Amino acid sequence: MPSSSLRHLTSQDATRLLGLIDRFDRHTVAVVGDLLADEFIYGRVARVSREAPVLILEYDKSQVVPGGAGNAANNVAALGGATRAAGVVGDDESGTKLVEALPENVDRRFILRARGGHTPTKTRILAGGIHSAKQQVVRIDRHPRARVDDQTRAAFQRKALSAIKGCDGILVSDYGAGLITPALVAEIKRTAAARRQTPVPILVDSRYDLHRYRGLTACTPNESEVESLLGVHIDDNARVLEKSGRALLARTGMDIVLVTRGSRGMALFERDRPTHHLAIFGSDEIADVTGAGDTVIATMTLALAAGGTALEAARLANYAGGLVVMKRGTATVSGAELRQAVLSDVREGGRR
Repeated sequence: MPSSSLRHLTSQDATRLLGLIDRFDRHTVAVVGDLLADEFIYGRVARVSREAPVLILEYDKSQVVPGGAGNAANNVAALGGATRAAGVVGDDESGTKLVEALPENVDRRFILRARGGHTPTKTRILAGGIHSAKQQVVRIDRHPRARVDDQTRAAFQRKALSAIKGCDGILVSDYGAGLITPALVAEIKRTAAARRQTPVPILVDSRYDLHRYRGLTACTPNESEVESLLGVHIDDNARVLEKSGRALLARTGMDIVLVTRGSRGMALFERDRPTHHLAIFGSDEIADVTGAGDTVIATMTLALAAGGTALEAARLANYAGGLVVMKRGTATVSGAELRQAVLSDVREGGRR
């Protein structure tokens, strides 16, 4: 099938995209999924330890921010959309800090506090000098060992189905904690269809089980996830990329597949339509990719909820992705930043 490489915007394209951004605050997105605590511990390099060949860091500060579905909800809120977060956290310190770190415009009523539960936590230790940027030196992942019990799972399902009521878009975030299942997502799809006359876009981000989710609106896997799922190696091979995107459309039965490719940009696949290749926005000098996938799918969901086409939503997601990787840590992109990116791109196009 023919494909096209998209560069700079036309003025007409820009007007459409700016109109979508202006409508973000009129739409509500439910983010359903695995809530993770992203903990950052910052320190200054003092010396090398005499006990072992390791650095000794003088503690500076620590911070807990929402990760996983929490980061996706954060991004929808930063873009201006009304946001509902549905997930499960433990009744531990990490869970408390995660919920407290969510912005005020994220509705937290659908977050379940599991008694005796432990919140999945990713601790990143960053080190650097006084006048240098902090670099990540090690990451410690703490995942609950116990599986989600039936009582918690049932209570969460009730929360999730309540959260999607009246929403204009649904984002499902599956980080492999066992809470999100194809059966639950199928029930979300049935419930959403029964409550709305017009279809509600449902997007899924699944790190390990994307092939198990079928018949939704869109997915946004990165290139390495596609390679792992299909057993291929893409790299710069346009033919393999095309075949992979089409295979994923067929296997998942989704309307849209947006493959994120890091410094190579993105590739947008739709059934019975040509493939569109989007060059990376901004610099390819990437600072940090932490949580960038959450930013991409959050922008894509909100843009589709606001009435954008797949290509328009992908373009906005591409801008957002290009902006967020220039920020360190688990970051977000604001509606104002996204608007400025559109205006910058159309100005660049006018100079060619």
